[in-house]
Amino acid sequence: MSIPPHLRNTYVVPVDDSGNARAAFQYALKMSSQHDRILLFHAHGEALYADCEGTILSIPQVEEDKRNKAFELKHMQECRAQNRDCIWVERQLLAAKAISDEICDIARSERAGNIIMGTRSRSTVAGLVLGSVSQGVLHCADSPVTIVKPE
Repeated sequence: MSIPPHLRNTYVVPVDDSGNARAAFQYALKMSSQHDRILLFHAHGEALYADCEGTILSIPQVEEDKRNKAFELKHMQECRAQNRDCIWVERQLLAAKAISDEICDIARSERAGNIIMGTRSRSTVAGLVLGSVSQGVLHCADSPVTIVKPE
């Protein structure tokens, strides 16, 4: 039996390779039901690294594509194992657009019921100040935002 779309919750979960994003993803898996949708949002810019002399170089696109595909497969396998309907959304961000704005735009366009994200909590007094992306999403989001801090 199919659940009507208006009865399904949609969660937007920004993901990267941090433990904070991992905690948010795990939380979304726990909070969602089999009938809900989880949009896993992965944003990236140009992949850069520094050589031994400190010169900034671009990672060849083929290598970046391989890393991103492996990252996507890992998350999608976990979704299938938990019997969850996950959708992978990947964007290469332009320098002029903030990642928080992109997260809010996706949540709006998908009519998300909740944005679940991790925080890096960069304050010296842990927990008092959220990361800049979390702050930005809290300001631009039309839906509730759940901030998950790893244990």
